[in-house]
Amino acid sequence: TMVYTPSDFKRIPTQFIAALGDPSVSQGSGAKDWGLWRVDPGPRGVFLNQYSKEIVDNKAPAGWKFDPSDWWVEEHGLIMEAPDFPLTPGRYLVTGGRKTVTGLTIDTGGNWKLDEGTLYDVTHLPCRSARYNPIPGQ
Repeated sequence: TMVYTPSDFKRIPTQFIAALGDPSVSQGSGAKDWGLWRVDPGPRGVFLNQYSKEIVDNKAPAGWKFDPSDWWVEEHGLIMEAPDFPLTPGRYLVTGGRKTVTGLTIDTGGNWKLDEGTLYDVTHLPCRSARYNPIPGQ
């Protein structure tokens, strides 16, 4: 399915931004800590209940490296490869796959702003994820 792409954007295969922020806002800071999955991490993931069987020598069947001190899991229990960090400053066309399709601008200072809507509106709700890091010294 082709999605409308404004003339000031270049159409590329779908990618996913790993962003952290208040879902009710349309601008903020902290985008220096955001990352990018260049391919859908879901199909390449490993379910938590299959961890000991499928992740061998810290490597998933799809070939990505699992870091036990810094790992990602989506809300259905799927361990995913880490996104690439940092997200490059620039303009992105973003959507949550529902109603809102809008521009996202990230500046070199890590400030970000949506042209329309909120962070919630451009969040892909079925696959929200979390990053796990151990508490230092434990």
